[in-house]
Amino acid sequence: MDEVKVLTVQEIRDRAKPIIKTIADKYKGTDFYLDEELATRIINFISLLKHTGGALGGVNFQLLPFQVEFTIETLAVLRKKNGYRKHTTSILFLPRKSGKTELIAALNVWMLFGDKEKQKENYIIASETQQATILYMAMVAMIKQAPTLLNKVDIWKSTKTIEKNNSDFRDIFKVLSSNFSSKDGYKSSLLSCDEPHSYPDSSLYDVMTESMAHREQPLTILLSTAGYNQQGFFKRLLDYAVQVKEGTIKNDNMYLMYFGMKEGEDWEDEQTWIRCNPALGYGVKMDYLRDKYLKAQHSGEEYVSFLTKHLNVWTNSAVTWIKQEDWNASYKYDINEDDLQHEECYAGLDLASTTDIAAFVLIFDRGTHTDVICRFFIPEDNMRERSRNDKVPYETWARDGYIITTPGNVIDYDYIEAQIKKDCEKFNVKEIAYDKWNSSQLVTNLDNEGISQMIAIPQGYGLGNGLREIETLTLGKKLNHGNNPVLKWMVSNVVIQKNLDDKIKIAKDKCTEKIDGVASLSMALAIKMISQPEEEKAIPNIRSF
Repeated sequence: MDEVKVLTVQEIRDRAKPIIKTIADKYKGTDFYLDEELATRIINFISLLKHTGGALGGVNFQLLPFQVEFTIETLAVLRKKNGYRKHTTSILFLPRKSGKTELIAALNVWMLFGDKEKQKENYIIASETQQATILYMAMVAMIKQAPTLLNKVDIWKSTKTIEKNNSDFRDIFKVLSSNFSSKDGYKSSLLSCDEPHSYPDSSLYDVMTESMAHREQPLTILLSTAGYNQQGFFKRLLDYAVQVKEGTIKNDNMYLMYFGMKEGEDWEDEQTWIRCNPALGYGVKMDYLRDKYLKAQHSGEEYVSFLTKHLNVWTNSAVTWIKQEDWNASYKYDINEDDLQHEECYAGLDLASTTDIAAFVLIFDRGTHTDVICRFFIPEDNMRERSRNDKVPYETWARDGYIITTPGNVIDYDYIEAQIKKDCEKFNVKEIAYDKWNSSQLVTNLDNEGISQMIAIPQGYGLGNGLREIETLTLGKKLNHGNNPVLKWMVSNVVIQKNLDDKIKIAKDKCTEKIDGVASLSMALAIKMISQPEEEKAIPNIRSF
């Protein structure tokens, strides 16, 4: 499998011909058509470019079948009514080590020299300056290996800019990192996004795509692998593109090529590896995958890494606690709080620090299942900064009512106290479990008013019974979390640690993101378990810890 044949330029072009014909036939009888002459010209051009490093460095670009198809669909399928490109957004989703950097560079070289757009402004954006530099150097290396092209450009290393010098119009290519400060004044014609799953937020992407408004044929190309940030803008865009590809949503402007493990496939089957890695042998090697697989069998972290990097599966954290599909399957319906008025419930309170996220969670035993209501609190003034730094859509969640913002740059505990009082008036809150840390004043206030019985819960392994109950209810599809996106995110962030007695706790030092809602939920479940008469003997009395 790892033995690959280096093709001649003519062999590369011959291999592309049946792919061109297949795509041409696909669009017959539609409002679109493949410009076969343009497609052939693009393939001929790219086949003359040379790879920039590794075993193929200096060799003519070995266009693989999937690269031919993606390139032609993106650049040469046109609209019959005006001759413009069909696709304005094109996504290539594939595992690591699949020749992504080289392909981005080759497509951008063609667009700089071969595209007919006047006054071209072609940009690549990457998540970090280092990756932006790698992309820039790849394109420069390709141009330097083609003397005819090199004579037509000026290269500005300091600004990572390439400018054509033989045109009546100013045609430029430039690389930007997602933390680039100046984002205005652009009129982008082509935007290439490298690994958008890792962008801190969508701000630069939004600015650059909006700058295309006056272009007749704007084009955005996104090439990415899967990642851990399932709340990021790219995951949402990819989910939308999948719906378009499946025909659920109609959008003729979008194209998606998707390589990744499908539901029901066996991650240990080498045939799955082969299907998911279209550049196998040219990029990643089979022996490398086998070595990674052996490590993944004995390490949760390596297992998740293997799924994410080599089978292109979105995961939640370095080690999975509750699988996403199990959490989703436990959702029953959106919860109407008015239906629970005066119903008996238990609650958990985690205040955290004044600049962090505070959580108040209520649980209602409905007989066949448990309903969960969540209140999350964050300071309003630093919410935008938190969204960017944490790569989490706090602003969106606040707008949709899943987060309560308090004025200022620290959490106003008065707001939390008022919300707890309001909930205790609406529901029959039997007991509120809380973490002692940083909560003395608020708990004293609530105690003095006799709102509800306040029970301090030890943290660490003291939350173990509640955590196990979350697992049990979820796997039994009996935890109706109302599909709350904040709680869902926090569950995905949890890393569990066991001791020699098989007790469990949240390994906070290994959790890279917030888990306050899970702590509150586990406290609420724990206090309910020890307060139910029929379960009192079976469950340790955690109040005595």
